[in-house]
Amino acid sequence: MRDKKCDLILSDLSMKPMDGIEFTREVRTGARSANPFVPDIMVTGHTERHLVEAARMAG
Repeated sequence: MRDKKCDLILSDLSMKPMDGIEFTREVRTGARSANPFVPDIMVTGHTERHLVEAARMAG
């Protein structure tokens, strides 16, 4: 993302080496983030309330 401009991020909760929540946190607040305001849509089959809330809180 630092080498190429992104207009939108599509991510999943279940990714490796970091999950979607960690990834979103890094994009939003990481010191090396190229664009903390890029739209990020997380798609997942997980429906547990705590995971949905954690994803929302991550940004």
